Amino acid sequence: MAKIITVINQKGGVGKTTVAVNLSSFMSEYFEKILLLDFDPQSDASVWLCKDYGNPVSQINTQQHTPKTEDILRFGLKNDLDDSAVRLELKALSLSAVSGHNPAVVTTSLNLDRIDREMTGIGERKAAAKLIETIKIISEDYDLVLIDTAPYISNLHYIVVSASDYILIPITLDATAIGGGGNVINLILSDVRKYYNNPGVSVIGVLINNYEKVSNISKAMEDMALEVFGDLIFKTRIKSAVKLRELPILNSTLDKIYPKLPLSQDFKDLALEIYNRMRG
Repeated sequence: MAKIITVINQKGGVGKTTVAVNLSSFMSEYFEKILLLDFDPQSDASVWLCKDYGNPVSQINTQQHTPKTEDILRFGLKNDLDDSAVRLELKALSLSAVSGHNPAVVTTSLNLDRIDREMTGIGERKAAAKLIETIKIISEDYDLVLIDTAPYISNLHYIVVSASDYILIPITLDATAIGGGGNVINLILSDVRKYYNNPGVSVIGVLINNYEKVSNISKAMEDMALEVFGDLIFKTRIKSAVKLRELPILNSTLDKIYPKLPLSQDFKDLALEIYNRMRG
């Protein structure tokens, strides 16, 4: 059974997709079969790795279209997941959704936002339970699943956190990003443990991203982050670098394009730190 990590922060611009995409490759040092699930309707991870610009798919037809995250979720909503035949069909659908990229990727589109509205048709609590189970079923054949999320809060955020073993919170050194990360812990994580039957989900760590140690303000913000998150903050910092902005254009990850850059070592260190925290 896979370990599932959701990359999340209520604040946009903190580098969630950059972290999720690159970690999906760097974590292959420790896990053989890795899946990246794009749960952001903006489809940034999909475009980055698969050149998939999120064209909506109104009808599933695996002969003509590659199913997306929302298609898999919709199938889970509409079917009886206690039926073994349905579970097999769901796994077949998710397998057909996986790109040829390594690690595997399931892309999404703007249609993902419709799932929120479709949940109301069968009751929010029942729908949430079915979607959580859907994520767990499609994760069964992997060792590690990373979920990239949108920079706001919706029902889907509660669902993916409820399906997860861990959450990873990227922040930048500004008050709104630190506050957004704090909201994830104090609101989403608290509610998931209390109301969504997943008391075991935990914070694998808080990552200081786009790090520039150049000013007194940065130092003050770092002190604030340490005060808010304490030992949850990873020792590793991911530095700010122009090379990171090139990777989506190249449809690849840092280790494959620039393996000798110091920034690659940052991600190697982060992957090791995450692995050690998962083990211990």
